[in-house]
Amino acid sequence: MSKLVLQDVELGYTQPLVSDVNLRISNQEKVGVVGINGAGKSTLIKCIIGELEPSQGHVSTQRGLRIAHIDQHVPGALLATTFQQCVAQALPPSELAAREWEVDYILDVLNVPARLRQYQLADLSAGWQRFALIARAWLGNPDIALLDEPTNFLDLEKVLVLERWMRDTAGDTPMIIVSHDRRFLDNVTDSTLFVRPLRSRFINHPYSRAVELLEAEDRAEENRRERDTKQLDRLRKSAHQLRQIGVNKHSDTALKRSAQLDKKIEALADALPRAVREQPREIQLSNSGTHAKVVLEFQQFKLRTSDGQVLLGIDELRIWQGERVVILGRNGAGKTRLIQAIHAALLDRDAGAQRGIRIPPSISCGYVDHGMQVLEGSATPLQFISERFRLHENRTTSLLVSTGFELGLHNRPIAQLSAGQRVRLLLLVLRLEQPNFYLLDEPTNHVDIQGQEALEQELVHHQATCVFASHDREFIDRVATRFFWIKGQRLVEVQSPDAFYRELREVALA
Repeated sequence: MSKLVLQDVELGYTQPLVSDVNLRISNQEKVGVVGINGAGKSTLIKCIIGELEPSQGHVSTQRGLRIAHIDQHVPGALLATTFQQCVAQALPPSELAAREWEVDYILDVLNVPARLRQYQLADLSAGWQRFALIARAWLGNPDIALLDEPTNFLDLEKVLVLERWMRDTAGDTPMIIVSHDRRFLDNVTDSTLFVRPLRSRFINHPYSRAVELLEAEDRAEENRRERDTKQLDRLRKSAHQLRQIGVNKHSDTALKRSAQLDKKIEALADALPRAVREQPREIQLSNSGTHAKVVLEFQQFKLRTSDGQVLLGIDELRIWQGERVVILGRNGAGKTRLIQAIHAALLDRDAGAQRGIRIPPSISCGYVDHGMQVLEGSATPLQFISERFRLHENRTTSLLVSTGFELGLHNRPIAQLSAGQRVRLLLLVLRLEQPNFYLLDEPTNHVDIQGQEALEQELVHHQATCVFASHDREFIDRVATRFFWIKGQRLVEVQSPDAFYRELREVALA
């Protein structure tokens, strides 16, 4: 018997946000839900848990079904509780004493350090907050789990722990997983639901294979559409000629044949496949070029913590024009601090040189920081772009639309935009700045798969020089040409990230 059934579900009343969703979950299926930002993935989750009603179709669940919904955000009431308390509160008070061991067990499975368990959630990173919500939901013994962007805010070590938990501890529990992490989806899901406004598609394969099949299907439908459109044009032309003959020569036969053709044309037009491809949202970068062969040079550089302790030492290192360098390392190793140190040296090159970071004067930098602090929260996207780059309002509007901003978002304060929308705005800033060097700290956070692939293509196509840190394994493998691993307070160059991934897997399995 099916635990959850979605039949011909459509969301959206003035126009479809999501349509033609069909899904049936019976046993241990783990379904990845994929779509561009704003496509309605989170809205679909709300529909499943009963917060919203579909505009068309039906959602039915097995009687008494226990659904665990793991949202992207921590409820405010939980922020003042400790990690341990947040999880334990999922148990009925009368059962707490007998089942307290379950709290410790799930926290051990998720590799939560003992010291962190007594911290208030408000004092923990967003990644640990996410683990608290997962552990809390799991103590309710759900029949099905709905996870909305579970890898957001997680470093790669936590992502691997989460993958292990899904495969082993939670292996028998069906899940619906909304995610933009392609490698994660391939590793934990069995099937993929592509949510789209015209026709959503369920394909019984993990993401990479599913997207190949979807693209093949879309190409076949586009070919059929083109073929049927040409046939319609020929029939319309024939019907027009028959009508002219019928009128000019008073031929009832010609008029009758014309009417018959009109009916055939109407039937064929109704059956014409609809175009289902999403409108592309541009992420364009540029490479303004530089005569400098060495873009970045370290000489006897020491990266220190705020209390003066040496976090990382680099004796000598040169980054050459056209290289795309990834900084690998466990959480807390110093990746973000190193990128911040490079950015500080770009802002004050004399001070940077004194610290051991030399950057030629011809280098102009495009910077994506982890917290997106460059964006002014009080300004609107229209104001921010127009004033920063002295553009006419019409030109700014065109740029924002091409980047994926609907007109209704152009005058909304940046502080009210979603994280994904702010990232797209920041990538538009990069495009307009036309740098010749990119410094990127987690550039794919909150970016949908379409945007990730566009960013990858732009960096590779323009042979852009960049230094970046990322927890996105697919992005690393497709973009990086040099790999540096922060290991034992040293920056070690390796041939590939494979050894780093292996070490993290060992930690996750410990």
